[in-house]
Amino acid sequence: MKPGQGHESIEQLIEASEGAEHTGTPMHILSEMLIRLANGSCCEDVYAIMGQALRKMVPDSVVIINSYDGTTGIMRVKALEGVDPFIVKITDLIGAHPLDISFTISDEAIAGLSSGKLEQVPGRLYDLTMGNIPRHICTAIEHLLDLTDVRAIGLNDRGELLGSANFLVRKSNTLNRKVVEAFIKLSSIVLRKSMVDEAERRSWQQNAETVQTINKFLQTSTDMIFSVDRDGRFLNTNNALSKELSYPGEELENRNLFEFIHPDDLDHTQGQISRVFQGKIIQLMDYHLKTRKGPYIFVSMSACPLANTTGEVIGVLGIARNISGKKKQAEKLRYEYSTLEQQLAEQARELGQANTRLKQELKERQIAQEEASRARKEVEYLLQSSPAIICRSDLKTKVLYVNKRFEEFTGYSSEEVEGRYWPALGLFPFDTGTLLRRMKEKLTNPSVKSMEVAVKCKNGEIKYVSGMGTVIFEKGRPIGFQVFAQDISERKDAEERADRSTGLLLKALEDMVEAMAYTVELRDPYTAGHQRRVAQLAFTIGAKLGLNDNLLVGIRLAGLVHDIGKIRVPAEILTHPDGLTTAEMSIIRTHPTVGYEIVKNIAFPWPIADAILQHHERLDGSGYPAGLKEKDIILEAKILAVADVVEAMASHRPYRPSLGIEKALDEIKTNRGILYDAGAVDCCVELFEKSGFIFGHSPIATY
Repeated sequence: MKPGQGHESIEQLIEASEGAEHTGTPMHILSEMLIRLANGSCCEDVYAIMGQALRKMVPDSVVIINSYDGTTGIMRVKALEGVDPFIVKITDLIGAHPLDISFTISDEAIAGLSSGKLEQVPGRLYDLTMGNIPRHICTAIEHLLDLTDVRAIGLNDRGELLGSANFLVRKSNTLNRKVVEAFIKLSSIVLRKSMVDEAERRSWQQNAETVQTINKFLQTSTDMIFSVDRDGRFLNTNNALSKELSYPGEELENRNLFEFIHPDDLDHTQGQISRVFQGKIIQLMDYHLKTRKGPYIFVSMSACPLANTTGEVIGVLGIARNISGKKKQAEKLRYEYSTLEQQLAEQARELGQANTRLKQELKERQIAQEEASRARKEVEYLLQSSPAIICRSDLKTKVLYVNKRFEEFTGYSSEEVEGRYWPALGLFPFDTGTLLRRMKEKLTNPSVKSMEVAVKCKNGEIKYVSGMGTVIFEKGRPIGFQVFAQDISERKDAEERADRSTGLLLKALEDMVEAMAYTVELRDPYTAGHQRRVAQLAFTIGAKLGLNDNLLVGIRLAGLVHDIGKIRVPAEILTHPDGLTTAEMSIIRTHPTVGYEIVKNIAFPWPIADAILQHHERLDGSGYPAGLKEKDIILEAKILAVADVVEAMASHRPYRPSLGIEKALDEIKTNRGILYDAGAVDCCVELFEKSGFIFGHSPIATY
């Protein structure tokens, strides 16, 4: 039942009472009270209305209405009606507002109230209505009211005591018992309805708050959460899905999930989704999703049916996570270790076959000792002729056995190493501690894991191996370790050569950027060196911010060519000694876009084109050319903007002398967090004011 919904029996009572006549009669009072109670808003109103009605029925009395809490056995005064001077005097005697009074009652009193009859409650009424108030005060109240009779009747509905109505009557009065009992019976029904309505109203409010909390959680989740209908159209999406696909939430509405799925995954995905519509729950279904920018991301999704109130499946609720990075890492590891795993598997297969042959031969009675010896020699031959480097040790790292390949690789003979502890041999100068930890882990977790280590050979040469170790057991107990390894020195050398080649390419790229920067400076002698100084300051700010070396290189190169777009600005405008007109300023403001067009097709490994395009954008959107705001401006451009402003204000220009570094720093301080990035501003100010930064020969970064 929703809050405010009516009670059938009360509506019938109201309808029956509409014809009541004779204002002031019990029937008229009952009719008026039922109409007021039906329109009441909460329980407190019900108690007050009941008290006022009973006061009209029994005018020469004091009426007290109480509520009862069955879980605690406590009565609480909810309404007090009576002659005003009496109530004031009672309040003075009690020392507190009567409506703040609560008290416990005896089982005998509860039984009397639960009868539904108007009677004098056993156990003295003042014990019921006044609680712990001192006896002399209760006596004073009785004397004040000149009472000869105190009566009470319980508010009961469906066998449950909800409260009581109490009458403090003067000597000359008597109560119409049947009228009061009928009135209380009807009032109990109304009170129950009011309590139910109030409980339902609170439940609806709590449900609404719960739904709001769930929606907030879904929108802040880092996982992609969505629901689709039976045709695959999105019903709801969260912020994580919009971010991963680069689509605003409103653009995803009514789009179909299947249009984002890679064609190779489509049939499988549709088949799995159809299982969900049959009531199945799908866990960890992997497929590719297309983003707005073009490339696909690899996701892992779980899904469950979405049903309506009748249990009919009307859609699918899915939760997905981008695992593209993990997939690429797994593919790389599989590629790197596939060759070694194949070789080790082959060796293990050969050893297994030899072991099987030995077991079969031992079972035959006719096999003599020389056959067993020959079999052992065959195993030894396999180990000695194996292309893998094999070493065996006990649990205390004492070398027990090495094969011929080990001797060839390290330069140590078996006599030189067997019987010695391998940490003392100095074979692993960089990885001894790691290997010891790995051996300890193997005893409790024998899963095979390979690792790469550097080996110091007898002649001092450093070589590299990739290998894995296994625990040797005897009668179920570990007795040592056996290691199979492969020489990967050539691969390591190739990697180092590749790193050197990458360094040469990077140097060539930097030289090209330097040449581009020099081209711009030839056309604009007044700002000669501006780009270099901006690059120097931006690089140093980035270093102060703690950016990695790769990002710092990109920031420096972007600074060297950030004004390359001025190559299309007429020289007479660049060297104009006076202020620029609006038209000339419009031409000047095209240089970020022109610069972007010049370098956008160069395959830089950094966002240099975007940094050039955005270095005149401002956090509040007042910059140009696109009026971007803070969240849309890349970090490199934010750093360049601070360095560009400081260098420009601190340097001479054709149309003005230098404003000085103090003016420049005041500018970025004033607009910190408004126009310029707060972190970049703080680092820049600290460089000049505390670290002694000087353009051209800074102690922090030089070129």
